[in-house]
Amino acid sequence: MTSPILLGHYDHDKIFNENADLSLDFLVPITFSTYWKRCSIVADFFSNYQSQFDCSSKNQMILSTIVNELVENAMKFSEGSHKHVSISLRQHDSILGIETVNKSTSDHVNNLKAFIERLEKQDIENLFLEQIQSAAISNMDDSGLGLLTLIKDYNAKLGIKLTPSTEKDLFDVFIQVTLKQTN
Repeated sequence: MTSPILLGHYDHDKIFNENADLSLDFLVPITFSTYWKRCSIVADFFSNYQSQFDCSSKNQMILSTIVNELVENAMKFSEGSHKHVSISLRQHDSILGIETVNKSTSDHVNNLKAFIERLEKQDIENLFLEQIQSAAISNMDDSGLGLLTLIKDYNAKLGIKLTPSTEKDLFDVFIQVTLKQTN
């Protein structure tokens, strides 16, 4: 088994551990991808559940938006015979972590690697504008604009872990976003 590739701010042990103050996991069938509205239902459930611990309606809307973007992203790039997306929410002190897991192709994995390299080398505002222009010109599906928006608008920390899947030519893709909660 090849070692996992860690990109960005991926740190599973920091927030996704047994000491979490809140732990919530879902397995979403990929057939939901034909019904994008269902992604928002999952996102709203997570944010409504979390609101029981944090009463800020602004934080609830932000969390719903972030979870929705992550679920849609995972569904959009899922491949293979196990058509599902896993999503986890963990809270520890004032840090909130959200992680999606899906199976994806080596082409998508290579695009993610290139995206993180650009993210680490460029100013987020400039990269965001470049990606908008590129997406408009080439009509590309994997522009990374959703993930960039999470970083730019919500000050999210993005981490990615890539591990070869047991299915030939596929990877398990873990996308993790962590946020510092404010009241």
